[in-house]
Amino acid sequence: MYKDLEEDTIGEKIIKLRKVHNLNQKEFAEIIGQHFDTLLHWETHDVMPKPESIKKICDKFDLQLEYFHEYYYFYFKEPGERVKRWKEKKKYTYGECCIMLKVSDSTLKKLVSGRIGLSYEMYLRLAINKIM
Repeated sequence: MYKDLEEDTIGEKIIKLRKVHNLNQKEFAEIIGQHFDTLLHWETHDVMPKPESIKKICDKFDLQLEYFHEYYYFYFKEPGERVKRWKEKKKYTYGECCIMLKVSDSTLKKLVSGRIGLSYEMYLRLAINKIM
């Protein structure tokens, strides 16, 4: 019945998931521990949910993170370690990496050490440089 629903955006994927499970927005929001307004934004304004929210949805509905976007998969796959291995393999200095990724030294070191998570913007920069 819902197999023909669009799945081009994260919002459309959430709508389809919700409808396949015969849930209204309020029920779905309660299941994933989000406020109804938050879910409404995701579905209607193409707002990217936080990685932790997508993980919760995937865990509750037995989905792969990549279903929503590759970014979510990489967010939970030690992006700092990937950057560190790339840096060492290419024999780049932190300064060279910062220039290539257009980030500050402190931001890069926080990502590598795991003190900050991977932002979508940083994911795009890593993807452009074929680090992910």
